[in-house]
Amino acid sequence: MAKISYTSFVILAILVFSAASSMVMKVDAQQKGHCQVMLYPDNCVPAACNNQCVQKFKGGDGECIGISVGRDVHFGCSCVYPC
Repeated sequence: MAKISYTSFVILAILVFSAASSMVMKVDAQQKGHCQVMLYPDNCVPAACNNQCVQKFKGGDGECIGISVGRDVHFGCSCVYPC
């Protein structure tokens, strides 16, 4: 039987939690009449992400979220704005 190290378990738990929270945020935003779009999927800088979202969509709010790609985690800019 394969052993799972504590570090691997913690990383897996963080990835699962991150994915679950992203899904909850998206559903919550849609129920409130908001839409969500990924402005750029890699190399997110928080201040630039929010500024780009505000410029592109009036009333938008941008934040960096973790996106798992295989074993890697990338941070993309998620923009939530009024539909």
